[in-house]
Amino acid sequence: MWPRTRIIDPGFIREHEAEHNEFWALWHSLYPIYREIYPTMNRSFYQDSIYEKFSDTEKSDFDILVCGAADEDMLKLLDGITGKDSKTERCNITLIDFCQVALGRNQHYANERGMKIKFVYEDILKYNCKEKYDIIVSDGFIDYFNDEKKKELLHKWKSLLRDEGIVITTAPILRLKGKIPLDIYKEASLCVESLKKSSNPLWAVLHYQRLKKTCSGLTTKYGENKPFGKQEAFFDICNGSGLSVKYFEHFLDYKHIPWSWYNIILKKPVRAAS
Repeated sequence: MWPRTRIIDPGFIREHEAEHNEFWALWHSLYPIYREIYPTMNRSFYQDSIYEKFSDTEKSDFDILVCGAADEDMLKLLDGITGKDSKTERCNITLIDFCQVALGRNQHYANERGMKIKFVYEDILKYNCKEKYDIIVSDGFIDYFNDEKKKELLHKWKSLLRDEGIVITTAPILRLKGKIPLDIYKEASLCVESLKKSSNPLWAVLHYQRLKKTCSGLTTKYGENKPFGKQEAFFDICNGSGLSVKYFEHFLDYKHIPWSWYNIILKKPVRAAS
């Protein structure tokens, strides 16, 4: 039995259907600038890491938690991986988020594709269940939490993992050498140029922000989008949470903002034999 939890409110989706559609239309209209200031999902990293985990064990079924919905890219990736052979045909996928609009979008995709997904409308920090997961995937999520809540998130991930489970994620870390000073005016002008190219009026940015608030606050619940100050800070916070860093590799530099992105796999430390 799945744990009892709040479900997505269909009434909310219907009530905000127009805003829901506007929000995602603007999301994609703004995507040129979005790609300048935020990475696209590193599909090959997630795909290769999940396949490696599948091949590491004799298990024929896996429990996967998608932590943070955003758009449907992660479900698209999992749809391309799971159920394709006997090794992956029994994957149980749970997707959790506190944004009903994002959940609604993912639910729509899953229904169209015939994917059996357990959707959980819940704050990950408050999520309690008896189920443990073999894999947690969370793309560009931890940076949406302030420093204190980052620690809580890592503790929560640890509590949700099986002993041999892993977290596959990405995180931003400041470039300390040769870093580029953040020029807010340059960022604003890039956004304006992007809007002009996509034939959107300038009010679209403010309207986009208003729609984000309608969509449960999205990125502002636990503080501003904030990278780690340095690599050592990331390792320290992981070790303090009881998770160890299994894999850590740089994969993307911003053109205009002084932080870089890293592919990361976290795991529970191996227990010493008694």
